[in-house]
Amino acid sequence: MEGLDVSGGDGVCDHESRREKIMSVAPHHRKTVYKCKMCDYNSFYKTHMVEHVRVHTGNRPFKCKLCPFSTAKKQNLKRHMRAHQGDRPFHCDLCDFSTLYKANLVQHRAIHTGNAAYSCDKCDYKTGRKGNLMRHMHCHEKIKPWLVVGKDGTADAHAGSKRVLQ
Repeated sequence: MEGLDVSGGDGVCDHESRREKIMSVAPHHRKTVYKCKMCDYNSFYKTHMVEHVRVHTGNRPFKCKLCPFSTAKKQNLKRHMRAHQGDRPFHCDLCDFSTLYKANLVQHRAIHTGNAAYSCDKCDYKTGRKGNLMRHMHCHEKIKPWLVVGKDGTADAHAGSKRVLQ
């Protein structure tokens, strides 16, 4: 397999990387360590290496039948399909927020605890994401860059490029 180096050893990784902890707790009786030829990634599991090599090759064999989404990992496609089904299994116990991803819920909860990483200096808006704050800041502008006037004079987000003043 392209990008794969199989090395013998005692099963203990001596390379310092973000996977060091995982590699050091792996069973010592394993003799094969799969090492990526393109970076410092390594694994005791060939299947993990096959998935990892796709990061370098760009191979995304798992494709959604409902939209253009594709991914290198089967599990990511399964999670993606939940979005098409309207499944949002992670719910905030303090408001009606729900999401497809646990990480989004963790970030959302920071708003309730006051630990949100980003806050607006013009109002009480708080968020865990910089991009959300940047998008929010437009509400304080007199010019709305995303709202344009169509040829018939009605507001249309896709009609043209003339900005609307509030």
